[in-house]
Amino acid sequence: MHSRRIIHRDLKPENILFKKGSNFESVVIADLGLAVNADSKPFMFPRCGTPGYVAPEVINIEDFTKTYDPVCDIFSIGLIMNILFTGKSLFKSKNLNAIIDENRKSKFTFDEKGHEIIPPHCMDLMKKMLEVDPKKRLTAE
Repeated sequence: MHSRRIIHRDLKPENILFKKGSNFESVVIADLGLAVNADSKPFMFPRCGTPGYVAPEVINIEDFTKTYDPVCDIFSIGLIMNILFTGKSLFKSKNLNAIIDENRKSKFTFDEKGHEIIPPHCMDLMKKMLEVDPKKRLTAE
């Protein structure tokens, strides 16, 4: 998708599905309802996605004539990766407004219980995916 400049904009565990049981080769990404071509301007619904899984440049956008790049999906995948390893979100709040606030700031640490078991190379990858500055963030390429 990213090589074709398509941004999903709503990556979350519920949108990653197995077509065939636990066959990892059958994983598909579902719900492309918010997907957009990165080169289409302006974006329809520029601030979108599910709180707790949104990249800071998406949730914080104020000028709706501006756009962002597919790398916003990488941030979402980093958040999903953290959940897969630890069973917990990096955002600790219990109510929606507080989660949105935490998501906007995207200030988190990796010293919570569960992070110590993540292999160093996986932790390195996850941190690069969760870089707040989209220009410094790891890309799909």
